This record gives sequence, structure tokens and C-alpha cells, in this order.
Amino acid sequence: MTSFLFTLWSDLLDRAHAVRDGWAQFWFSPADPLMLGVLRIGTGLVLLWVILATGRMLPTMYGPDAWIDQETARILREQTPYIPPLPTWEPTGPDDRPGIVYQPELNQGPGVDDYSRRWNIWPGYAYSMGQLQFSPYFHLKTSPGLWTTHVLSLIIVVLFTAGVWTRVTSVLAWIVALAYIHRVSSALFGMDTMMALLLLYLMIGPSGDSLSFDRLWTNRQRKIAGLPILDRPEPSEMAGVALRLLQVHFALIYFAAGTSKLQGPSWWNGTAIWQTLANYEFTPERFPGYTAMLRLLAENRWGWELFHTGGTLFTLFLELGFPFLVWYRSWRWFCVLCALALHTGISITMGLHSFSVLMGLIALSFTDPAWLRSWFVKQLPESVVEPATT
Repeated sequence: MTSFLFTLWSDLLDRAHAVRDGWAQFWFSPADPLMLGVLRIGTGLVLLWVILATGRMLPTMYGPDAWIDQETARILREQTPYIPPLPTWEPTGPDDRPGIVYQPELNQGPGVDDYSRRWNIWPGYAYSMGQLQFSPYFHLKTSPGLWTTHVLSLIIVVLFTAGVWTRVTSVLAWIVALAYIHRVSSALFGMDTMMALLLLYLMIGPSGDSLSFDRLWTNRQRKIAGLPILDRPEPSEMAGVALRLLQVHFALIYFAAGTSKLQGPSWWNGTAIWQTLANYEFTPERFPGYTAMLRLLAENRWGWELFHTGGTLFTLFLELGFPFLVWYRSWRWFCVLCALALHTGISITMGLHSFSVLMGLIALSFTDPAWLRSWFVKQLPESVVEPATT
């Protein structure tokens, strides 16, 4: 009996150590920073494009008298009530909500009536008020200040994209993106979310270790000092952590997107893709060829079912299967190529080009960087791109 218990305990310890080692290997294995360099350049170019496009309507969107002017933005930032969902369908009073303390003192004072009329709720019912936001555009009152901040933002993003002082400019680029997002949060959509996500992890990882002027400067300094030039950047744990965080986050986003689609009837009856393709707000219906394609599908029942029902099933399979299958080497490229196909279709049919580019970049982060190294080594000098271990 003692021998059996000892063997069982030893086996449990071995399994626990294996789980611990596997967990550490999953998160902290050194990774090639080349992929972070590619992500930095791609994300930086998209952010640069967005800021340049924003410049066409800078005063209209971000100025003191914008569509959402500074006073309205201040009210939203300071007063927006957060009301948790009720724990039951039955009518409840404020004292019945678990974890929420009713604060009757908030319902007293000269501004209570104005608050209740604006938000249709007494302030004492709110769990919290305000939004955690920051942006210099909340406070800029003059046109010169507005344009100066805009130009400085462009300079920061250009430096970040080129890999100049990347440890500093990566943080500043993230702040720049949030400054635009927070000022007009009502215009927030998927592209802004994915851009902020990418910039966050590029700030965490050594995104300037490859494909950057920082890399060229380091080699130049070593040459001046008489030191041997490094053939390649060393794989680093922080690069691995940043990439893994990005990958896990992306997998969770896909899973949430897939499971939320299961709640929509159009994803069960196969009409979800049609509702997207025939939506004039998104699709290029003004082009005769696109409209002719829709008519052809609508006139051919089998073609319609094959395209739309098949596309619906493909989307569900990808978003629900990707978070689980992409970790297997044999399935990885299949999942990545399917994701690229999905977002290429979204770009073409919905016009969400920037969003699709960012999603495609994140999907590529799952791949082995060996193919990237082999391509870049043929295209660029060795001092810029170096092979590294997988």
C-alpha cells in the first residue's frame, strides 16, 4: 500500500512538473523579434494612414466646436452613469442589488434635476460615473494648438514605424492612438480596437530589435567601437511574451465573435452574409459589376445557397475553430490562410480595409518566422534583417 501511494504521489508530481514546464514554455520561450518588426511596420503604416485621413476633418471631429464639442465631451467623460445589469427579471429596488450601495446623498443638491433629466436616472442609482479617458483634444481651444498636436502625432508615428527610439516612440504611438480614440469614442469600431491592442503588445515587446533604424544604429556603434557586428538579434523572452499575449488575445476575440454570432438567427438560417453583401452602407453596390453579381446570386437559388450558406458556415467554423486548432502545427497554416481569406473578403465587400489589414497582421503572428526570414534575407541587407532561431 505504501509503495502504491508513493508511486501515485511521484506520478502526480511528475505531471504537475510537466504542466508547470509546459506553461512556462508556452509563455516564456525566447522568440524571434522579426515578427514584431513586421507587426510594428504594418501597424505604424495603418495608424499613419488613419491620422492623415483624419486631418481632412480635424476641426470637425476633434476641435473645440466639433460634432461632439468639448462641453458635451466633458459631460460624457465626467457624468456617464454605469448601471450594472439587474440580478433578476423581477422588479427590484436599489437595496436589492448585490454589491451596490445606494447613495441617497447623491440625490441631493442643485444639479440633481439636471442630471436626472439628461440621463433619465437619479445619480444615486449609478454604480459609478464617468469614463476613464484621456486626450489632449479635450482641452485644445485654438486651431494652431490643434494642428500642432496633430503634426507632432504624425512625427511620433513616423518615428515608431521606422523603428527610431522604439522603446520610447512605441509608448508615445500608443498614447497618440488612444488620444484620437478617446476624443471621439462614439466613432469607435473594430479597427480602433485592434490598433490599440497591437500597439499595446508592440510596446511590451522589443519591436525595435529588427527591421528598424535602432538596429542599424546599434550595429554602427559596434563597428565604430571595434566590436563585431551582430549577425542577428538574439531571440528574447519578452518578444515571446508579447507575441503570445497577442495571439491569445486574438484567439479570445475570435471565440467571442463566433459565440456571439450563435445568438443571431441569421447565422442559423444562412442569411447573415447576404445581409452584409446587400448593405449599401458598406458594400460597393455603386459599381455595376458588384450589383450584377448580387443579381446573379439572387436569381440562382443553388448558387445563392452555396455562396451565402457556405460563407456563413465557413465564418462560424473559422471563428469557433481557430482558437483551438491554430495551436496545432498541422492546422496552423490552414487556420491562418482561412483568416486571411475571411478578412480579404471583409475588405472587398465591406470596405473595412484598415481593419482587415490589422486582423491579417495578427493572424500572421501565429506563423513560424522562418518563411519571413528567408524572404527578407533575400530582399534586404544583412545589417537590416538577420536570420534567427525559431
